[in-house]
Formats: sequence, structure tokens, C-alpha cells
Amino acid sequence: MEVELVDSNGTFRNNDSQLLGVREEIVMQYKSYHTLHVRIPQDDFRRVTSRRQQYEYNGIDGTPYTLGLTIPEKANWFRGEIEIMRIGKDEGINVSHYLDNPNQPISGTNLKTRKWSINPNWHYCDYIRTRSDETFDNKEDLLVHFLNKIQASSTNWRWKNTGVGINKNIRHSNKRHLEEDIYECDRELVQSLIFDANVTNIFTSSKLWKFDKNESKIIEMYGALMAFIATRSGLTRWIEFPDDHQNHHRNGNNEYEPPVDAYATESLWYQRAVERYESDPNSFVYSVPINAGGKSGTRVTATRAVFVTKHGRKAPVAVVGIQFDHQTWSDRFLEITGTCIEGRDCKKTCTNAEFDCYVLDDNGFILITTKKQEDTGKFFGEVDGMVMEMLVNSDVYKRVRVYDFQASCPQPLSFTSPANFLFTPFYHLKWFLSWILTHLVYIALNWNLVLADVLDDLDMHPPIHDYVSINKTKLSPCDKEYDLFMYGRSYNSHNFSSNGILNKCGHNCDGYFNVHYIPHTNLILVVTDGRCQCGHNATTIAPRVATYDVLNSTEALCRIPLTSLPRKRPESCHNYNSEEKELLEDCGKGGKIEISSPSFYIGLLLSLVLTYL
Repeated sequence: MEVELVDSNGTFRNNDSQLLGVREEIVMQYKSYHTLHVRIPQDDFRRVTSRRQQYEYNGIDGTPYTLGLTIPEKANWFRGEIEIMRIGKDEGINVSHYLDNPNQPISGTNLKTRKWSINPNWHYCDYIRTRSDETFDNKEDLLVHFLNKIQASSTNWRWKNTGVGINKNIRHSNKRHLEEDIYECDRELVQSLIFDANVTNIFTSSKLWKFDKNESKIIEMYGALMAFIATRSGLTRWIEFPDDHQNHHRNGNNEYEPPVDAYATESLWYQRAVERYESDPNSFVYSVPINAGGKSGTRVTATRAVFVTKHGRKAPVAVVGIQFDHQTWSDRFLEITGTCIEGRDCKKTCTNAEFDCYVLDDNGFILITTKKQEDTGKFFGEVDGMVMEMLVNSDVYKRVRVYDFQASCPQPLSFTSPANFLFTPFYHLKWFLSWILTHLVYIALNWNLVLADVLDDLDMHPPIHDYVSINKTKLSPCDKEYDLFMYGRSYNSHNFSSNGILNKCGHNCDGYFNVHYIPHTNLILVVTDGRCQCGHNATTIAPRVATYDVLNSTEALCRIPLTSLPRKRPESCHNYNSEEKELLEDCGKGGKIEISSPSFYIGLLLSLVLTYL
């Protein structure tokens, strides 16, 4: 619990009374639940969000452990399953057809006809040991294999066969000695996946994506490349524009790789879309890869969450999205914003060199810029720190400090120690060898001086090499702090605009900025004065090593409990075990230290001889 970040203005470790109270109840194995407002770092501490989370916990009987569960306060879960029936016996249909088109093979040159993937981190069905020599290139092939086995089973399918009851030697022996396969399937997850596959089967239907000329022109105009849907069961489907079946998707190892992130609910775009739904259910969340500027083939991802409502409660079931070509998408945006509404004079547009225009997301990252395309995907504060600070002062953005209490920092290695050596006869021998080596070096130096005089006479000099000192470091535990950003109170997702003046910010000039909300998105448009550059003051999100001035601050010392955190004492004392008697014969002799008298006197004699000789 110490690593949770309560949404407060505290700057020290473990200084929140609610957090410490929850921790104490968990340690004492109470059964309870609490709600805390916490900050959630995302994207490797580049983004941050805040929400209320519910913590539920209960002690495990007979152990010193407590099982806890953390979920968002307003989280509701939708459950839908389809029971998989046997074909020909239980009037079941082939559920694998919900995933793969039976008329299109998934192999060879038609690999791309598979337009779905499952979360590679989740275990749907897996073999522990198998008699077969059949191998599977990916988890999708393995899942279809198990679905066919389930529906072709002559008896009721056992979802788990972990080898319990099988002779241990047979279980771990060569596969040809196995009488049956050892496997494990997650029944609830697999049947939820089939439910989602049935509901989303229309997504890849050719009839759904059959466009006329006008629709195709719109897709091309905005640079749409792909549409996709990801569900709560880890299923992801997609369709590409144009749908070229000859375009394979393989990674560097020639393995099948989906064109969209297959981690579904674990993906950042999925999580951000679900969180955005609470503040603006009709908006899309737009994002680009970090530091994407100057890279060819950059894509913009727009996602929106899909919720279902039952008995007044809403639960997320999927996220739909579209990917655009960034260059085409940004050009189209600037074209639209530069088009005049009838009856209005719009000489001042983002295409005018007088202005620098930026499209920023809810964490301050640049999606579109008219100044330098290399800035796409960068944090805006690193490009124009003064304007970013003005946006913070205007409460368009707010600065949120988060800590990484499990970080590691490089520390220089120290090769010195105040401890003394234990003097033995071997150190006298070492000093003797050092004396000889020193005299040899002295002779060599004298010879080099003579050689240098000869080379000067011949005007010949050996090459000069620079000496490089390598500072070796080691990683040590430390705390790091980050200043991240999210929308402030001035931001309104329905109607919002702001402006300000930058006094004497550049070459003795006054700059300005304007901010406008972009409807149905998580984006804002920031327009700055392109003629008055405000220097290179940067506002960074880079980490800093957190320091606690415990020597000069009594308050800080009191707020960093290191060893005073509550601990639960053992309920009973275990200082004896009757089975220890069997170990008495082998115990006690390993740590005995004895001095060999002959070795001691020989060493003492050598030490005296070398000292007074």
C-alpha cells in the first residue's frame, strides 16, 4: 500500500492518514473496504489520471497474508457467455466460424484473412504436456485447435486435466508414454470470448464495409487506414482500407503479428477511452506515439468506449477505434480550420505564418503542429515552456506530482574503504614483489627518457593516446518524482476557450496565446504569436531524484515513518519442532573454527624473519 499515490498535496512518503489506516487494516488481516482518491501514472510515467478507487480486502485463515482487490469506484462488469456445445450430439454449431471465415484458409499466402487476435498475455487454453507433435505458431491457432477438440469430443469436455492422479513418472516422462494430454482451459474466459466473437462477427463482414464512391473518397480524404474493435474478453478485430489480402503481417522473426495492439483491455488507448466516457461519453480519444515527429508511417489512433446499460448501471464492454495516416489527417484538419464560413472574414488562420498552431491532448502532448513536424508526439512544455506555464496558471492544465517509490538510480562505485587489512605473511610477500616491480618501472622510465632524446634527434614521436576514465556505477533503490499534467478546472469538455498575454517574453515584445476546445475530442487548439518567440524556457516531465531534507526539517522527519509502520506479531511462538531430533547428527560442526598449531608457528616465524631481516 505504501506505493499508492493519494491525490493530495502531500510531498512526503506515507503522510496520508487514510492510506496508513487502510494499510494497518490490511496488515492486521481485517475484512473491510475503503475508497481513496488516487493518482494513476500511465505510459511509463508520461501521463497521469486521477480517480476514486475502492479497496476490498480480507485475511486468509491460517496464514499471515491478506488478499486485496482494487477496482475503480464506479466500475461495473458485464458478463456474457455462450456455452460451447458438441457438434452433432448437442445440436451445437461450429463456434470457430464466429472467428475465422470457413471459406477462407488461414495459412500460406492468405494469412491476412485472419482479422482477429486475442490477448497474448491471457491463458485461454494451454497444453501442459501433450502426446502430439503438432506445434502452433500463435495463440490464435491454439485456441481454434481447442475449440475444435471441445466440439468434437465424444464425451462431456473436461475443461481442466492437470494430471492429478496420473503417476508422477509418467506425467513428466517422454510424450509418447502419456496416456492422455495434460492441459488447462479457462471456461469462463473462453465462453466469454465466444460470446464477444458472435456479437462482433458482423464487424468483419464484407457487406458492412462495402462503400460507394463517395464513401471511399471520404475515407481517402481523411487518411483512414483501419477500423478495429477490442472487447473485454481480449478479442480484437480489425478491417483495413483498402482490404488488401496479399499484405502479410509478420514481425522480424517471420511470426504472425496483428496490425493493431492485441492487448485489448491492457492497452493504453483502451483504458483512456473508458476513462474519457465518464466526462464526455460522445467524444473520441486521439493519440499519437511518443516522439513520433519525423518518422514515416506515423498513425493517429482515435478510440471511443462502448458501454451497456442494465438496471440503471453502465459497464464497458468494448472500445472501437480508427487509425489515420498522420500526415493526411493533420493536413485535412488545417484545411478545414482554414475554410471560411460564409459571410465571415478569416484571413487569420493556422496556415498563416503569423501564427504557430498546436493541437494538444489532455496530457499536453502535441498531435499537430504548424511549426516543426519533428515536435509531433513531444510534450508541449518542452517546445514552449512559457506558454505551457501560462496554461497552467490559467488552470487549463494542472500540474500533478507523482512519485515512483520503486525506482532505481545509478550510484558511483567506491573502491576505498576505512577498514584495515588483516596482516598475514602473504602481505609481506606482496610488499616485496611491489618493491621489485617499482624498481623495474624506474629502470624503464630512465630508458624511455634516453629513447625520447633519440626520437627528438630523429624528429620521430610516438602517437599520443587520450586516457579515458570510466566511472562505474551500480543501481541502487531510490525515489523519483515527476511533474505530469492533466486538464484543470478551466477546461470544459462542452464549451471552452481561453486567452492570455505574454509580457516581454521574447525580444522586447509582447506575445499572446489563444486556446479553444475541439468538440467531441480530448483535444484543444493552442494558437501562439509566431512573430514573438518567447525563448526556450522548458517545462519538462523528465524524472528527478526525490530528496527528503530530514536533517533540516523536523516535519519531514516525522512524516517519513521507516520502521514505525504497524506490523502484526505472530499469533504463536514456534521455537521447537519434534522432527529436529533427526537433524542433530548433521548439525553444529559446520561453523567450528580451529587453529592448526604448526601453521600458526610457521606463519609467525616467517613474519618475524621478514620484519627484522
